[in-house]
Amino acid sequence: MSAPIRARPLARRTQMMARGPGWRLVEGEADSWHVALRREVDDPVRTWAHLLRTIRSIATTHRLRPILIDLRDAQRLSGAAAQAAGLLLAEFEQRGLRICTIVGPDLIHAARLQHLISFHAPTCGGSFLTEDDGIEWIRTGPPPVAAPLRPRHGGLSVAPPRV
Repeated sequence: MSAPIRARPLARRTQMMARGPGWRLVEGEADSWHVALRREVDDPVRTWAHLLRTIRSIATTHRLRPILIDLRDAQRLSGAAAQAAGLLLAEFEQRGLRICTIVGPDLIHAARLQHLISFHAPTCGGSFLTEDDGIEWIRTGPPPVAAPLRPRHGGLSVAPPRV
């Protein structure tokens, strides 16, 4: 039997950094940021896109930190919302910063997120059932090394014929 899921006291999360449609970003533990998403969202794609734009904006004035995204109270990711979330994961992967998601006991959502993370953030991403596990991963894990960017070529290159 698994341990009961418990929420962290709000006193530990000190300063709110930003908020948007269906989400809020606060300072978290282990020199990280904590994003909480709500279930009552009219447009999940807009939520993820706004979150990504806000984080990019904050990056121009502040040092980005590893981020923990709490999806325990959010809708399951699917379709265009999953693609928008993938862009956020890829952004952190490209910058070499850890990003983890907390899904709670919803194993279907956990499987979807694990697939999404393995594609968009295989080095820097993680998905956990409990917040404690996510914070511990951010705190104790060595800083990840960003995956090299894959060059995109315009097509096949053909070697010149040998003479």
